[in-house]
Amino acid sequence: GLAQVGWAVAGNSFQPDSDKGDGVGDDEASFGYDGSRSLKFHAGREESYGDAVWKAGDLVGCLWSGSTIAYTLNGKDLGIAFELSNAEANLKLLPAISWNQGEIVELRVQASEMQFLPIRQATVAVGDWMTTTLAKEETPAEVARVAENKISLEPEPIDLDQYHSADELEALGMDRLKSGLLALGVKCGGSLNERASRLFSLKGLERKDYPVKVRGKNFVV
Repeated sequence: GLAQVGWAVAGNSFQPDSDKGDGVGDDEASFGYDGSRSLKFHAGREESYGDAVWKAGDLVGCLWSGSTIAYTLNGKDLGIAFELSNAEANLKLLPAISWNQGEIVELRVQASEMQFLPIRQATVAVGDWMTTTLAKEETPAEVARVAENKISLEPEPIDLDQYHSADELEALGMDRLKSGLLALGVKCGGSLNERASRLFSLKGLERKDYPVKVRGKNFVV
């Protein structure tokens, strides 16, 4: 089915948005490939890539060399998908996948799990790399920040009775507003101002009275 697999810049640069349908490759901080549509994505651009449509059970290989990103399908080399600029080549990338609800993706990151690990000089499975090189570089502060970001994206209600304007809600920040919107089952994308305004507009309303335009895909009255 529909999925975009590849790489995203480590940190907070990559900003996926399920509300807008933005996934891997739809911004400047990620690179993605969708074999169901034979397309590659980067910085909001899509181009044809690959000559075979993937199907259930296929194995997709994602290769990052520093200066290039390429893919394989069941061991067949699909060729270079992205030539990275000098600035991009110096970035730290991490594996990233986005897919439609209901799709199932099995992620294999250790060499022992991989059926078609390329036999190339210095080829390292990303899981093995992350447990060695990346672990040495990661500081306690970075670990805490990642943990905080994960928690902030969990649905957590916000008591709107404590706020008198959208401006006051903006002080909570993007992630906290998103978690509050998720808790209500409404759309959670947009800018800081858009999220705050959307959330404040629901103050005092019963769930059944939420405007249809703000309801998320999985909204339940």
